[in-house]
Amino acid sequence: MIESSSDAVVQEVEYAHPIDVVWTALTTDDAISQWLMPASGFKAEVGAKFTMAYPDGQGGRGGTVDCEVLNVDEPHRLTYTWTSGPVNTTVTYHLASTGNGTKLRLEQVGFDSIEGDNKPFRNGAEGGWTLFLQKNLPGVLDSLAILRRTEVLRNG
Repeated sequence: MIESSSDAVVQEVEYAHPIDVVWTALTTDDAISQWLMPASGFKAEVGAKFTMAYPDGQGGRGGTVDCEVLNVDEPHRLTYTWTSGPVNTTVTYHLASTGNGTKLRLEQVGFDSIEGDNKPFRNGAEGGWTLFLQKNLPGVLDSLAILRRTEVLRNG
């Protein structure tokens, strides 16, 4: 089991939504754009390349994250590269159904490969994932669950 270290950011969150709703939030451009950052070209297929854009931050410049899907085990695991500037890491989402919803475990590894002091990049990722997974993603999951229920009612 990988734990947070100088090389890795690890976070676990449980959501009161079924695994397929969480999977949808992780694997569609529109949903990714709502909770993580604007995404373009995502496909849940090994070898698929996509980008995400981040805005100008406090004292920082905006830019892009270039990604390539490395592993897909729907709806349990998704792995992709995360390359932006000196950061060349790998992000993996592990999903597991629980009695109350879905447990998501995020691992971003590879910070030790950054030349020089990796602490600012690793700490930035830690804070970013906390915001994305605990503040942004729950609202997107709520919206996706409502859409799913509406479609079931329409088609049922």
